[in-house]
Amino acid sequence: MKEKNDSKQAAIIAMREGLKRIHSPTERHREKVQEAMLWVYRWGFTSPAILRKMFDSAGREGALFVKKHLLQEHPIEGGGILQGVPRKVYTLTKSGLEIATEQAENQLNYDTANPERNLKRAQLRHDLLAQKIALEYINSGAKLLSTAREMEHENALLRSDWQASQGRTAQPWSRIPDFLAVRDRDTDSNGNPKAAKTFAIEIELTPKWDRELHQFVTGLAEGIDDQRWQVNVIFTPSAAIVRRYRELFTTGAAVHTYDRTPQRRWLQNTHYPYKMKEAVADKTVFLDLNGKLYE
Repeated sequence: MKEKNDSKQAAIIAMREGLKRIHSPTERHREKVQEAMLWVYRWGFTSPAILRKMFDSAGREGALFVKKHLLQEHPIEGGGILQGVPRKVYTLTKSGLEIATEQAENQLNYDTANPERNLKRAQLRHDLLAQKIALEYINSGAKLLSTAREMEHENALLRSDWQASQGRTAQPWSRIPDFLAVRDRDTDSNGNPKAAKTFAIEIELTPKWDRELHQFVTGLAEGIDDQRWQVNVIFTPSAAIVRRYRELFTTGAAVHTYDRTPQRRWLQNTHYPYKMKEAVADKTVFLDLNGKLYE
């Protein structure tokens, strides 16, 4: 009996030691570094506030990663004064890029020699809002499927193949959302798992007009028609934007379509407007920047 108890006690001790190794501070720090580098790689850049939200911390990760030469820091003119614009942002160094590419599912052309190519200063607030909302989706149990950078890379390959094959391969996407998130953990009222659902997320801070608006609407509609995603979610702070956009996302609405001329000019195709389908209209929702549904 004593030998059995000793054996049981030894097994418990071994299990505890194993758990300590799995959850050791060193291992957690390594995971944190990998997670942060991959995030910056997928989005191009990030901010101290996003890193703070990622790790639920006091926000010293950015400075630590800069000190360790994994991230490089870029001051932002007007940062801290303009709403939603930080004083600084971070991009990857060569060392940070090496860590990110080891685990990345998609290989992207990330330029560490010219880091400004990895961020668009004119839309910093928009892009950081997209990152913030993506984190909220992740924290609610969803998975970040693709960022706009990843989809742009994939679309460039599709376009190249499509042009080389003279239209015989898959057609490139007409609209790239700000990001795609997939949720596969939802259950119905009986507790049975629901089918996975992919959400196309768009952040609209300023209104689109005329051709740009109609192409925005048809691009999101075609995404559902082609089953690339199942739901359109449009975040905007403007009720006026919602009212205008909803008119086109109404069942039966005639949305303009456009063709590109040999001179690379857009020409409205008056013969073939896109007629908004009920399946698309019903799967398009508008939320404010806090995630509240517009009625």
